[in-house]
Amino acid sequence: MNLYKKYTVILFAVYVVCIAAMWFFIISPALKTIEDQSLYTYENMIDMSVNSYKEIFKKVELTSYSFLAFDELYSLLVENNEKNLMPDYTSKLARFRMLISHFLVDPDIYSIAFYDLNDKAIIQTADNQISDNNMSYWFQRAHNMGGRPLWSGIYESSNVQNPRQSFYVISLIRTINNPNTFKQVGTMRLALTEDVLFNVIESLNTQENKLNVYLCDGQGMVMSAKNKTDIGKKLQYIKPENLSRASNEMYYDSYSDFSYIIKQVSDYDMYVVAQIDSTLLYHSSLNISSYTVYIIIILLVFVFTFTVFTSRFIIKPIRRLVSKMVEVKNGNLDIQVEVLSRDEVGMLAVSFNQMTRSLKTLMENMLNAKLKENEMKLESLRLQIHPHFLLNTLDNIRWTARKNGDSEVEYYIEILSKMMHKNLYTNSPVSTIADELDAAMVYFKLQQKRFGNRLKYIAEVPEELYGYRILTFVLQPLLENSIEHGFENKMGECTIYLIIEKNNGDLVIDITDDGKGTDEQVVRSIIKGELVTPRISALKNLHDRITLCFGSEYHGGVRFYSTSGIGTRVVVTMPADPVRYQDIISL
Repeated sequence: MNLYKKYTVILFAVYVVCIAAMWFFIISPALKTIEDQSLYTYENMIDMSVNSYKEIFKKVELTSYSFLAFDELYSLLVENNEKNLMPDYTSKLARFRMLISHFLVDPDIYSIAFYDLNDKAIIQTADNQISDNNMSYWFQRAHNMGGRPLWSGIYESSNVQNPRQSFYVISLIRTINNPNTFKQVGTMRLALTEDVLFNVIESLNTQENKLNVYLCDGQGMVMSAKNKTDIGKKLQYIKPENLSRASNEMYYDSYSDFSYIIKQVSDYDMYVVAQIDSTLLYHSSLNISSYTVYIIIILLVFVFTFTVFTSRFIIKPIRRLVSKMVEVKNGNLDIQVEVLSRDEVGMLAVSFNQMTRSLKTLMENMLNAKLKENEMKLESLRLQIHPHFLLNTLDNIRWTARKNGDSEVEYYIEILSKMMHKNLYTNSPVSTIADELDAAMVYFKLQQKRFGNRLKYIAEVPEELYGYRILTFVLQPLLENSIEHGFENKMGECTIYLIIEKNNGDLVIDITDDGKGTDEQVVRSIIKGELVTPRISALKNLHDRITLCFGSEYHGGVRFYSTSGIGTRVVVTMPADPVRYQDIISL
């Protein structure tokens, strides 16, 4: 199959897929949206009721927390449990009852009561005392909650002062634990009447919206409803597993002629269930669907015709470009394609022309680079002759001095040869303290020829540190800096003190001289790179090497202290961990 046929088939398939996707992802959801537009109104109503219930329950829980802040409550319960009533028990009881009356200003709370460990009410509201005959089960469950609030299911109760007044009640029950011993000393109950729950349902205007709303517990038991006879019964089509699906978001289900919307009152094992007549939600969309099918058939015919025409229009310039690419493949980099349009195919032709010019330039540059590389290799081989020649010359001078019996010249030539050999042929960026000490001693012996016995060098380095790794060429530049800048034009003894020690995972190199000193701020500016000068550049180079090798976040480096006429002190800090140096070697 040639490119034209492939392109036609692929393009037509793409159009078909696009139309199918438009049906499934745009048209079909749009139809469903039209059908279910009334559903959003019901969802908003459910959200309003869920938020209202949550606000009611949360407010009652906050009230229960407020009671736990009063020490008198614990005192009354403990005295009652221990049957050891203090003289002020009656007065404390009266004050706490006044406190309860204050909290009953909240119209949602019908009754408040506090119980001892035998579940006997010792403190409760005077007027709204309700029967506790149905509370033993919920008290037992609350005892197992460890002080956390527990909402009971709906149950029928009555006012103690008026037993004939029967009503439904839901209660918040929680144990009261001593804040010092964490042991239970009593139980608290805050009761709401079902009317408080029903007010939320009534505010939804369910009659106008032809909607039945229920508040259910986790087993589908009705806790509040417009029809009081439904309270305490299970909804016929609502199962506990359906309620659990509504724990995080709204859940929808349908049975017979009704649809159900379920949403949990978050943080509570309670659910709002809305029962809606299905005929109010779904409307016929056959006309819209049929029109959509006709449109799709017309689109398919148009797409096929358009695909054939587009394929021919696009493939022709591409075929011309392919022929030119074959010539480039055969090595003709001077080929260029005529640009006939400014569309994507034209841009492709422009890119092709740029590519051929770039390839030609690249090939020329690679050829020139190869010639330069060969020249540099020859130059490198030529330059390698000079160090060998210099070392061989020094060796000849040393043997001549030995032959003539000039042992002093022979000694210093041998030292100079060793130092040059180390500097020229040390390729590793890492050395050991022992090797650095040897190199520093070689340099010191050379300088003794210049200064004589006036130059003193005192090194205090524990032997256990000899094997530790440090950067190469550290000590010799420091000695050179002290001698060249500290002892220049100085008469009398010149002493250098070197101390190396390990401190908190770091190697600290401390070198001090009694030279003439220098401007401390100038040297620090040089180390930081704020001042550029060839003088004292060794310290900056060393500081930059430490920063480059161990990172700018490392706290070490070079510190400089100097006092004019007294001397100079340089402190260098590097890691003692050998792993840090192994990383440098591997680079």
